[in-house]
Amino acid sequence: MSVLGFPDLRSVRTHRLIQRSDPELWEVGAVLDGAMTLEQARSRVSLSAGDVVVWDSSREFDSAALDVGGRPRLIVAHLPRHAVPVPEQVLRGLVARELPARAGAGALVTGFLRGLAEQATALGGTRKQAEGLGATTIDLVAAFLSGMVDADMPGPARHTALLLASKRFIRRNLGAPELSPTTIAAAHHMSLRSLHYVFQREEQTVAGFVREERLERCRAELTAPGLVAPEPRATGDRAPAPVTCHPSPVSYGRGQ
Repeated sequence: MSVLGFPDLRSVRTHRLIQRSDPELWEVGAVLDGAMTLEQARSRVSLSAGDVVVWDSSREFDSAALDVGGRPRLIVAHLPRHAVPVPEQVLRGLVARELPARAGAGALVTGFLRGLAEQATALGGTRKQAEGLGATTIDLVAAFLSGMVDADMPGPARHTALLLASKRFIRRNLGAPELSPTTIAAAHHMSLRSLHYVFQREEQTVAGFVREERLERCRAELTAPGLVAPEPRATGDRAPAPVTCHPSPVSYGRGQ
């Protein structure tokens, strides 16, 4: 997360700069004051305070900050590509476009980002708090972007987005005793049947994926270099019992 303030300024990201360093991020910027323009992928947009825009760090762009009605100020959320549960080809269609930020999810995003900018000094808390706010930012922005494209997203793309979002939620909540297909489905506003179907298409089960991730985490703890590994029993005691996959109509198929 960055809060940027500057006078009139033009910024150009060239192919040469991308080759030198590319963090592979989706950048989501909310204009706090002033105005700016952004051009990327043959799309150009003019923005003022309250607007939100998306751009891709892996592609060339040309932007300008304009001192119109106040010194330009921008807050930018840096989202790792793998953290956004929307297919890249779909997100590319949103870059350098005017997004609906005056109402609904867009207004929530701008309000949240503005709040972070205003409370930046007071939020100098613990690392855990910072990580929590970072995760909340990613989830909120990802939900906004997902909602932007969901209506036009083809079936396979929707499937991929739901699968990635579900797996990310599971990895973030592996230590939660209440983690279950019910809580996973509820977190993504889908039915249990839909959740099981999403995993079934990948020849996986929800319970199996949770079990594998928990075993992998225990394995990482036991083999971490330079650390005193805990007793296997202690590691097992900290990991909640594997989640039980509730039966659903799509759980039964050929060969079962």
